[in-house]
Order: sequence, then C-alpha cells, then structure tokens
Amino acid sequence: MARVIGLSGPFGAGCSTIARILQDQGYVIIKASEYITEWAGQNDIGFAIPGEDSTERRRALQVAGNILRMREGNDAIAKYVVQRIKEKTKESGDADSLRFVIDSLKNRGEIEFLRRELGGSFTAVSVYSSAQSREGRSSVQNSYGGNLWLIKRDDRRDRDEFGSDVEWGQQVLQCDVAADISIDNDENVATPEAWDYKLADAVSRYILNEHPEIDANTLFMWRAELAATDSRCGKRKVGACIARDEKIISVGCNRTPDGVDECLEHRDYMTCYRDHLRSLKEREGASKEIRVEDLGLDEYDRALIDRLEDDEEKRRYVSRIVLDVIDGYYYDFKTLEACRALHAEEAAILTALERGEDIREATLYTTTYPCMACAKKIAQQGIKEVYFIEPYPIEGARKLLDEKGVRQYRYQGLRLRFAPRILDAMVETTGSKLKSMSGKNIELEEVYDSVFQMLTLQKTVNAVLGRGR
Repeated sequence: MARVIGLSGPFGAGCSTIARILQDQGYVIIKASEYITEWAGQNDIGFAIPGEDSTERRRALQVAGNILRMREGNDAIAKYVVQRIKEKTKESGDADSLRFVIDSLKNRGEIEFLRRELGGSFTAVSVYSSAQSREGRSSVQNSYGGNLWLIKRDDRRDRDEFGSDVEWGQQVLQCDVAADISIDNDENVATPEAWDYKLADAVSRYILNEHPEIDANTLFMWRAELAATDSRCGKRKVGACIARDEKIISVGCNRTPDGVDECLEHRDYMTCYRDHLRSLKEREGASKEIRVEDLGLDEYDRALIDRLEDDEEKRRYVSRIVLDVIDGYYYDFKTLEACRALHAEEAAILTALERGEDIREATLYTTTYPCMACAKKIAQQGIKEVYFIEPYPIEGARKLLDEKGVRQYRYQGLRLRFAPRILDAMVETTGSKLKSMSGKNIELEEVYDSVFQMLTLQKTVNAVLGRGR
C-alpha cells in the first residue's frame, strides 16, 4: 500500500517546506486548500476565496474549511485525500511504489479517518514553531507583513476554533496530540537555506529513515505519554516523567488528590470543573446586550454564523466571539488555578519528594507545556531542563523558567503510538526471537516494556561488539 504522510501545524511552521522536501524524494503533494477552494466554488458559502496569498485568503480558507466540515462532516477533506490516492494508484497500477504527502490537516477527525482507512501506511506528523519565530519568515511576511498580533489571532483560530467541542473547527492543537511524529522548527536560523537544511535533517531522521534512532529522550517521553493514560480527567490527559542519568526517578499524571472525587464523578456538576466555570462565563457573554451586527465581525464570521442551523451551537459560537471581541476573556479565562486536579508535573515532583529523591539537575518530560504553578515548582526544585510535546507555551511560565535558567525544548521525535512500528523494525534488524506485537490489541505499557527490552538487548549486543551506544 502507498505510504501517506499527513502534515499539520500552524501557518508558517514549515509544513509546505517539508512537503516540498518530500516531493524531491518522489512524494506526490495533495493540498487540502485546493479541495477547499474547489468545494467553495461549487457551494454557496457567502463569500469568494481570494486567489492571491494574503491574510484575507488564509482567513477565507479557514472559514470555508469550517463550513465544509460543518456540512459534509469533519472527515470530508480526508475522504477527498483517500479518493485522490485511489485515483493516482489506479493510474499508476503499482500502489507500493507511490508515496503521498498531505499539506495540511487542521482537524483531528481528518487524522482519525486516515488512520482507520490507511492503517500503518499513514503517518501523522506535527510541525511546531512559535508565533515569535514565524513572524520574520518570508511566507508569513508576505501574508501578514510581520504583524505579530494578526499571526497570534489566526493561531488562536487554528489552535482550537472556539474550543475543542466545536467538532468542525480548526484543531491544530488536537492534531498535535494525535501525531505519530513531532518536528520542532522553533529555532531561529540565519537564512532560509539554513531553515530548509534544518527541516531536511529532521525529515531524513524521522520520516524517511526506515529505522529511526530511539534514544533516552524518546523513551522518557514515551513514559510520560504512558503515564497520561492513567489520568481520569475527562478533558485532557497529561503525563510527566522525571529522569536523570538515564534513569526514571518518578512519573505522574493529572488527577485529583487522594480522597477527592474526580470532576466527572462529582455530584454537583458531573463535568470538568473548569468547563463548568467557563460555561457560566459563556452565558454571561450571551446575555450581554450586544447585537451580532455590532461586533465588527468580518464577512467570513458572518457567513459561518448564518450557516449554523442549531440554535444552541449558534448561541455558543456567538457568545464566545462576544467574550473574545469585548474583553478577550475566553482565551484568557483558562481557570488553571481553579482546576481541582494535581497537574502531572506536580504529581511527579511530589512523588519524587515523598520517596526522598533528589531531583536537582534532573530533566522533566511532560506531554503539555507547564502552567505557571507547575513552572514555579520546577524552578524551585532545581530541575535543569523541560521537554514538552504540546505546543503554545504559556508566556508567563516560559519567562519564569527562562529567568531561572531552566532550558526548555519542544520534543522532536517519535511518539508512543509509533512504538509498535519500531518494534517490528527492531525485531527484523536484530534477529530477536521476541514476538512482534504490532497491530494487535495490546496495552500501551506492554508495548513500552517490550520496546525497552529490545533497546536493552540491542545496547548490550552493541557494547559486546564494541559499537558503543
């Protein structure tokens, strides 16, 4: 079956550059924007998509994609991709020789559909770069003129269009959570050529390499991802792992303190407590005596609102716009301080301290960037560096960790969901008799333990043969 790479990430992060790099290696590019433009031209969406590359075109494509998913389902673009692959395969007559790259996916439903339809031949790749790093790049300059406020505005829409409960919206953050491989492109480089070289190196190491390297950082991040599966939070499952000298000290997940009911089990709200508070704020936004026409919305927002058929969905969408436009409250109102749970980083730190472990100069691996409360504990305990998966760092927490001298890295490499494929490859290359479990219905911990065993075996063999690590 043809190999398919699905790229996702914020505008200017490098998805199109990676697509071009893969095209040079024989991959066929399938552009989601071409289908959105074609579909929009055949349907009444209330506006036309500008042809030239600009902020207006990006905004129009965002909303047109939303309307497309709203009408046809959040897997509509993915279905188009599969149809294109079938057409190309029929033309070629040789499916095994074909390779495709999708530029780019913006909704988790698209990734999940492709994973179901294409199985192991599909790989989801998340590309990250902060707004600050992207503002000077040529593609962003051409569209935004270096206006950081506009970049952050569209990032906000890309990230999780007015909340993850809007299934048809932009969900770059959710796409990152669902990725098989993470690529970090946040570092500023001197020239476009250096930037291309950096991305080409990452593509070579993690996408094109049939036997990608698994180092200690990968294993420790996998352990953090594994810890997240123990969380009973109904909103977001987060895991953390503290390690030093290539040994795990402690792990943790987001959970309520011992003896305290989980939010979903609490008799007073039976939902995420933060969502409960946020819904109260949304109702406050909906109750403001402001007409939609007074909000100064662009033609794209108005077109989308006009096409929302469900009154409750329209009320929710409009109320969030009110909160965002009037006082920026929706995205500022994170209510992290109101969360009833210990965060994963807190849980890992407390577990280590309860055991009498010294975590100074240790490294913390976490599936999401630390909040301000966790950042303070990380700084106080002398942890030297933090690796995180989920992008969009909290500015205050980042500055605090910078001031303390805590190094912070966006994790780059293979994710835990990729482990079964690695196990297959390692069984083949080492000649081990350990049975491969890839593709079977097994617990993640079993995968992790087996991969760890394989790595230990490989390291021992290499040491005996004098190959070093």
